Amino acid sequence: MQNLALLLLSSFACSDGPKAETGDSGLDTGDTGDTGGGDTAVNADLTCTSAACGGNPVGDWTITEACYSAEWFSVEDCAGWEARLTNVQVTGGMSVSDDGRYTAELATIDWSGEIVIPAACLDTATCAEKGDDTTTCLDDGSGGCLCTGSNSFAGLTAEGDWSADGVALTLDADVGDPATSDYCADADELWLNLEENFFLPIQLLYVRN
Repeated sequence: MQNLALLLLSSFACSDGPKAETGDSGLDTGDTGDTGGGDTAVNADLTCTSAACGGNPVGDWTITEACYSAEWFSVEDCAGWEARLTNVQVTGGMSVSDDGRYTAELATIDWSGEIVIPAACLDTATCAEKGDDTTTCLDDGSGGCLCTGSNSFAGLTAEGDWSADGVALTLDADVGDPATSDYCADADELWLNLEENFFLPIQLLYVRN
């Protein structure tokens, strides 16, 4: 089954593989306010967004907010097969140099979410077969499946070339595919929208070090 965490990791074009930590296999529906982990905060419904404006992203940056939408979105080519995020917490930073190079780190990623699979999308598979190491799928009582999952990753890093074109920032990691996101940079903050190109309603807000 498509793993929400892997989508998030690929969207940031990290070159090192994920290092899974042992965590709760169920759904974490905790407070979506301050996470208590330093300066990182989690806000539902994209409350830390700004409009894409372009600008100069050069500098050293630290993630201060990870925003997500809890709305359902399609994840497979079958009507009604949908997912939503219920919690996302991210820490890390990025250094963007004026020589066209960047380094980035996602120090920690914690996520939880839900997936619904209608009966018509199951074919002959069982709900248990639709789960994986991070996701548990149970019968929803109508022949379909309700899946819940959570996981944690740590120590994800990338470096490569960067370029900006209007309001689009491209991070082209030395290992992996380029990742392009709408962005806005000013003297104090850098905002990246991961949603449009990678189908996950997540945005990151950085502050200048």
